[in-house]
Amino acid sequence: VAIYDYTRDKEDELSFQEGAIIYVIKKNDDGWFEGVMSGTTGLFPGNYVESIMHYAD
Repeated sequence: VAIYDYTRDKEDELSFQEGAIIYVIKKNDDGWFEGVMSGTTGLFPGNYVESIMHYAD
């Protein structure tokens, strides 16, 4: 889940608002993640999201 708003700088990035659900499909070594949100795939900074997996039981 996004913990901050993010506006993309490049065509291959995702824009999102705080609270958005993004499905991470890849974590890059440079700190950027690749994810899917609302059918759109793109890159975003990994420090703008936190995992909600620990909430699932």
